[in-house]
Amino acid sequence: MTRHKKSVWGLVGFLLIMVLGSAALGFWQLSRLEWKRGILSALQAAEQESSIDQLPDQELYHPYKISGLIDYTKPVFMSGKINPMAPKDAAARLGYDLYFPLMTEAKMNRRAIMVNFGWIDQSMRQQIFDNAKQAKVRPTKADISGWMISTPLSKPIFAPDNRPHLNQWYWIDPLALAEYTGYEIMPNMLYNKYNWFGSLRPSIADSIQNNHLKYAWTWFLVALTGFGFVLYFCYCNLVRKT
Repeated sequence: MTRHKKSVWGLVGFLLIMVLGSAALGFWQLSRLEWKRGILSALQAAEQESSIDQLPDQELYHPYKISGLIDYTKPVFMSGKINPMAPKDAAARLGYDLYFPLMTEAKMNRRAIMVNFGWIDQSMRQQIFDNAKQAKVRPTKADISGWMISTPLSKPIFAPDNRPHLNQWYWIDPLALAEYTGYEIMPNMLYNKYNWFGSLRPSIADSIQNNHLKYAWTWFLVALTGFGFVLYFCYCNLVRKT
């Protein structure tokens, strides 16, 4: 076998691996599509149910109405978040998701759940940070209505490291948040139905994107393209030379 033929069949082998890998990713995205549809269906059904008013058991994707103390002295800023309501200008859309710990039990227990108050921009972040640092705010009793949603049990693969000393967070890390806030942070978090400015937010179901079918078709297209190249090389090196 000549060097040219070796290189051609090596390329064909590489393309076959690409085809199989792309097809596998496409089927994986289809499984993710069904998983996401199940979550959205559960959320839409839960919106019709009555709210739970305590947290002995945290029922995911269910409405809650919780009374407790919001500790405004411990803001948490989740970095790199996009405001879907802002103009198309990327700089205007980039900001933070704002969280505060909600203490739901007797103060001696020091247990809290993180509450998501939605998107804020850089200037609002600085204002909230300065108010907390200068002790212009204090823990305040509040009633929070929203949905219980899950948080990753470990650091997501592509998430940067949290930087608690700079109050820059990229994922919910209960242990690091416990050290930062001084509370024992419960798993999961509460998606507040009202944002920081008091406006009603989209329901949690409407805020979750489900683009897995589009991703699946993208991977299947890559696989189909690679398979077309395989057929072309096989035709050129087997059929045309016979």
